Parts: sequence; structure tokens; C-alpha cells
Amino acid sequence: MVNRGNQLSKFINKISYYLATGFGSGFLPAPGTAGSVVAVVIWFFSLQYLPVWGQGCFIVMSFFVGVLIIQQASLELSKQNHNNPNHNHDPKQIVWDEFVGMWIALLFIPSASFYSVIIAFSAFRFFDIFKPFPIGWLDQKLDNSWGVLLDDVVAGLFAGIFTWVIAALVL
Repeated sequence: MVNRGNQLSKFINKISYYLATGFGSGFLPAPGTAGSVVAVVIWFFSLQYLPVWGQGCFIVMSFFVGVLIIQQASLELSKQNHNNPNHNHDPKQIVWDEFVGMWIALLFIPSASFYSVIIAFSAFRFFDIFKPFPIGWLDQKLDNSWGVLLDDVVAGLFAGIFTWVIAALVL
């Protein structure tokens, strides 16, 4: 007899893992950058056509879904690493947080011009990599899926504000 609950659980785990790793982009070299590129592509082909409030709702939903899928994917990656106690709480393969942060940064751009997108992308990668306060503090103090996401949310906010200011002054 087939245990449907077990099959459903395995299916949900696989979907969570696939989403959390950015459709596999988290396994590429420079996974944070690769995940951010995938996020821009998703935004370019779909999210940019939503009104700002629609994008905002999608981002909020993606944040809360991310809390769950990152937790699930982290458990799976921990199993793959044989429950290594030195395993990072923010595995580099998990890039859903980059998706959410990048989408926040893109929310601030005044138009979908090539230059605005490049500035938002570059600013987000800068803040995500160098982690100025409070980004680095969030990354180190919150040792769970909330922390994995919140540092990128703040990096996205910083990048979005930076992009908006640059666009207002230059573009």
C-alpha cells in the first residue's frame, strides 16, 4: 500500500528545495549573483508588469513562503552535509533570499530602463556582499530562516533607496 502522506511530504520537500535553491542557480559559481540574475529575469518577464502594490504583495508572499522553504531546504542541505555542526546557517546554495531582496530593490526603480536595472542589481549585490550595519548584524544574530531572509530584505531596501536617489539625480 502506498503512503500518500509520505509521497506528498517528499513532493513538498523537493519543491521547497528547488525553489529555495533558485531553480538550481544556487549550485552555480557565485550563487548569490547567479540567484540575483535569475530574480531579475523573473522580474523582467513577469513582475514588472504588475502595479507597485501587486509587486509588493507578491514580495511579501514570497518572504513568508521563503521562511518555510528555506527552513526545509536548510534541513535537506544539512542532511547532505551529514549534519555537520560547522555547516553555515545560511547555505550558499539557498538563493531564495536573493530573489526577495532583488525584487525589493527593483520595486524602487522609476522605470524598467536597462540602466535602472543595472544600478539596482549592482547596489543589491554590493549591500548583500559587504553587509554594512544593520545587514551584517541581522545576518549574524538571527540564526534561522528569518535571519537568512531579513538581511537580504534590508540589503534590498538599501539598494532600492540608493537606486531611486541615483535615478532621481542622474537618469
